[in-house]
Amino acid sequence: RLAVASELLGLGHDVVESGTGDGALETLKAQRPDLLVLDRSLPDMDGFQVLDSIKNGDRADPIRVV
Repeated sequence: RLAVASELLGLGHDVVESGTGDGALETLKAQRPDLLVLDRSLPDMDGFQVLDSIKNGDRADPIRVV
């Protein structure tokens, strides 16, 4: 599923992948994406836990979560 989503979204956009929630959070420390697509069933945590970590984080430039 990740490869298909990346291929489709990669048409005209830069795509950065992570197969885990921790990997996504690490990536977010260095980059600010225009769009974040999360899976509900990641191996280490679910997408809702990743969102909670983002919302409760201490980034200087917080990511808006709607």
